[in-house]
Amino acid sequence: MTRIRGLIGVSLAAFLVAVGLSFAPPATAEQVALCDGYAGCADKGYGNRGYRANNDRMWWRMYTGHNCTNYVAYRMVQSGMSSERPWDGSGNASNWGHAMSRITDDTPMVGSVAWWDSHQGYAGSNGHVAYVEKVVSKREIIVSEDFWGGDFHWRRITKGDRYWPNGFIHFNDREVEATEQPTITGDAAVGTNPRDLTSLGGKVLRLDRRTGDPWPRNPFVKAGNKKQRYVFTYGHRNVQGLAQRADGSLWSVEHGSYRDDEVNKLVKGGDYGWHPVPGYDESVPMTDQSLPGKQRKARWSSGDPTVAPGGASFVVGKKWGALRGTLAVAVLKDQRVLFMKFDDRGRLKRVRTPDALREHGRIRQVVDGPGHDLLVLTDNGDGQDEILRVSPR
Repeated sequence: MTRIRGLIGVSLAAFLVAVGLSFAPPATAEQVALCDGYAGCADKGYGNRGYRANNDRMWWRMYTGHNCTNYVAYRMVQSGMSSERPWDGSGNASNWGHAMSRITDDTPMVGSVAWWDSHQGYAGSNGHVAYVEKVVSKREIIVSEDFWGGDFHWRRITKGDRYWPNGFIHFNDREVEATEQPTITGDAAVGTNPRDLTSLGGKVLRLDRRTGDPWPRNPFVKAGNKKQRYVFTYGHRNVQGLAQRADGSLWSVEHGSYRDDEVNKLVKGGDYGWHPVPGYDESVPMTDQSLPGKQRKARWSSGDPTVAPGGASFVVGKKWGALRGTLAVAVLKDQRVLFMKFDDRGRLKRVRTPDALREHGRIRQVVDGPGHDLLVLTDNGDGQDEILRVSPR
């Protein structure tokens, strides 16, 4: 554990072009396209996580537009990874699995990168990469992908002799049960989930920690649907952290799409306004005030671009001085900790970013520790992570 005392309150990226070329294959028994094109996929409920609106930008120094490597790099950055490519050398898709061999294996996981080497499966000489959206079983996956000179697709791939990936790169994925629609904290890229009170996706749930039963004062505790009884708030996209203030109020930290990460003050039964339909349309506002009923406005928003926040904790103790009572928010992509001061009514007054916490890379979590020091967890991978114990002077 590293100890940091004395909180007082850009990197330059080389412009190197690397290309990954691959072309969409015809459907076979081993793989089948579930949708074609940004609009066509959206109409069927398959999203692109905002890439359509951001494909004019180079991600990890890949070529823009319809390009498998730029799309997957975008998805990795949106998941909280650094905007800097995590290896040196060629960015061609064929090189990804070799350059990142230490985190590449045969196990598909949601959020991992499906990788094809040169002339393998439906890849050309420069290989191919895709984003694993769902793991149906060990022998069946669903991926989203973009193609150089082609179009965007979601595709179902069954393990066979030819089209199964050569490997899966585990940059920033997560393990979920093998199912068509995993029940996770986020909206699972299903546009109707956040406002569907019978779905657990896109919700904050409140339950008894001892029995696992719905909290008896939940807003829908008497609902006929069992899942709905757990719902505390809804209309969320991808909640990353929860924190409780000294006054008992609950706060959430949430990933935006390509814009507007949020901090929200949670109100029982509150609607937080994420409703990406038709299909999965990430161009809609994070808090869409045009929806029926009342939508709760975010107490803080990153704007465009996002910063990829993680967990959060309220700062406790007189020793923290001006930072006492602030919400300390871990930040992954922008690699810092934000200290947000809200007044008694929950209005944002100021944000501070101590320089001492900009020197440790990606920050995943902040928790209140012994003596009300803060315990800060980094998330850089490759055996380089540490727990920092942070206290004021």
